[in-house]
Amino acid sequence: MALTENGLYSYWSKFSGPNATACVSPPTKITVKSSLSPSNLWGMFVVLVGGYAVGMLAFVLEILHSLTLHSPNLI
Repeated sequence: MALTENGLYSYWSKFSGPNATACVSPPTKITVKSSLSPSNLWGMFVVLVGGYAVGMLAFVLEILHSLTLHSPNLI
């Protein structure tokens, strides 16, 4: 409470952190001229489908392992 009343909190927050309202060195040109499309993000979808495939494989292996533990005459 005393820090706020004496203005120390405002002083510390003003000088301890960077200024978020202005950019020190703004870019001179914009390099991205097109918006994102699904063709730009195909790698993300490949990783997603790969993760689903690995998860499904683990699920099937767990089911098979569970069946072999409870039914020893199956194999």
